[in-house]
Amino acid sequence: MLGVAPLRGTTFESSGARELAASPAVLISENYWQRRFASDPAVLGKTIRLNGAPFTIIGVTPPDFVGTSMATPDFWLPLSLEPMVHPDADPLHDREDLHLRLFGRLAPGASSRQAQAETNLVASRLRTLHDVNSEWSRPAAALITPGSPLPGKMAPRLKFTILLIMLAVTMVLVIACANVASLQLARATARQNELSTRLSMGASRGRLVRQLLTESALQGLLAGMIAFPSTWAILKVAANWFTQAFPVEAGTLVLHVAPDFEIFAYVLAISVFAGLLFGLAPALESSRSALFSAVRGKAGSAPVRSRRLRELLIASQVAVCLVLMIAGSMLIRSSLHTLGMPTGYDGKRVVDLDFRFPEGSKY
Repeated sequence: MLGVAPLRGTTFESSGARELAASPAVLISENYWQRRFASDPAVLGKTIRLNGAPFTIIGVTPPDFVGTSMATPDFWLPLSLEPMVHPDADPLHDREDLHLRLFGRLAPGASSRQAQAETNLVASRLRTLHDVNSEWSRPAAALITPGSPLPGKMAPRLKFTILLIMLAVTMVLVIACANVASLQLARATARQNELSTRLSMGASRGRLVRQLLTESALQGLLAGMIAFPSTWAILKVAANWFTQAFPVEAGTLVLHVAPDFEIFAYVLAISVFAGLLFGLAPALESSRSALFSAVRGKAGSAPVRSRRLRELLIASQVAVCLVLMIAGSMLIRSSLHTLGMPTGYDGKRVVDLDFRFPEGSKY
């Protein structure tokens, strides 16, 4: 269903239910194959024990496959063999057990709305199998979300963390845009004679504003076209470095970094929008200053309004920078305070040991 081809061996699809029951099979991850069997090519057919139960290795998953959840498991078993690993529990026959997530693939021509309607029908039938006094017998609807390792409904803390990160990124973008607006004002001051000449020759103020906005939009578009491939290259190098530096004993780390047309279009749209938004005030002020100079017949000093606009942009940059610096300082101070909190014992002479027992051994 996932369309994953094994690195070595085969998968459960080629084995029938009777074969799996007669000879319990297991798939191991490439990471576990590397650190436990030293990438032995003869690993297929060997037996390992999981919670004391023997399983035969029939395949090794590819290195970029980490499963369907945020965890990185070392073993994959058919659901029918779970009682062998957890003999004290019976989750397959417990209707109130919710430890499973169901993944499916839409049939050709089917839509997510149709799948939602069918799963709601199944959910309404399942609730009739529970006791009428149970909370599981209440009306409920199945939730269908696009396939992702992340849960369909994120925890509030995770949402809050993502919002904080997006807020910090937005503030950095505002700083950059304000800086560009200040540079555009300074550049327009240097072009005041040119703009005044255009007005004297019959150009309207609106035409000058459109010209300056077009220049701002082109600058934003060019910046987005340069930023996207540069960011993708940097992220790819960083992902490769993190993957190689991640210790094998800690598990599998897979970072998928690939260009996406939707993200590229989004970056270009944001770049053009930011260029137009933060180029509007400089364009209006520049055309006003040029009109003022054309009326006077000479290029005078910048009007007080133009200077105030530049001062406002500079003050905004400083204010946002101070907010980011204060927030970052508080975060660093909180982290240092957490590391320095008393643990109740002298940690200078305490050693933390990690014991790894062979499969099947218990304590």
